[in-house]
Amino acid sequence: MIKSKTVYLLTKEEVETHQISSTLSTGNPFYDFLKAELDVDSEKMLDCRKIDIAENIQTLWYITADKLGIDSVSVSMCLLSVGPKVNKDLKDNEICIYEGFICDNEE
Repeated sequence: MIKSKTVYLLTKEEVETHQISSTLSTGNPFYDFLKAELDVDSEKMLDCRKIDIAENIQTLWYITADKLGIDSVSVSMCLLSVGPKVNKDLKDNEICIYEGFICDNEE
């Protein structure tokens, strides 16, 4: 159960493997990974406004996109519409999950 907020430290491998989209990921995309790790029903939606990431995670997503020949604007649009936001207070590889991050599918 998430209290008001909980900070998790991801491993370097988790950060590299589970990126914002299936195009960038070598494993489950970021939100699917979070659902599995936090034991959230796969049918539930997550509220991206209540999930923060460390700056190095977002930077890695841009670097990976560049290596794959994906325009950085595409990554920016993805982050603007469904991406978690950077929290500069988080240390490398940290994510912060806030209470209420699981959406009711009827909303």
